[in-house]
Amino acid sequence: GDFEGFTIPVLPTDVPHSLLAPFCRMETTRSSWKKNGSAIQVDLDTTDTNYAVGEVEIIVESEDEIPQAKVDIQTVIDDLLLLLHKENDKATTSSSGSPPGKLEHYLQTFRPAHYQVLIDSGVLKRQS
Repeated sequence: GDFEGFTIPVLPTDVPHSLLAPFCRMETTRSSWKKNGSAIQVDLDTTDTNYAVGEVEIIVESEDEIPQAKVDIQTVIDDLLLLLHKENDKATTSSSGSPPGKLEHYLQTFRPAHYQVLIDSGVLKRQS
């Protein structure tokens, strides 16, 4: 079968087709960068629905390194947000809390009734 003109991947034979139905089609492109001289990695995912979300992460060797890693990550986030605001005054950015993920944003934007059912049933929490 297909969904919105695209072939639906075949489900494993032990999953009844009545259990699952497609409700979203999204293409994602990921670009990744390493901060010079650092173990910090920045990943940016952009979708064909014009949404982007990023992650900044660092792998530490021991729990003692976590507090400094958090400071280093926040510094990179603050620097990136400053650059984004300079380039685009309309950029919606946040360094606190979690922005909606790609699928959650898709549901909010393109399937609000589906999103509301997930909120009402407690499956998702409304983003503040």
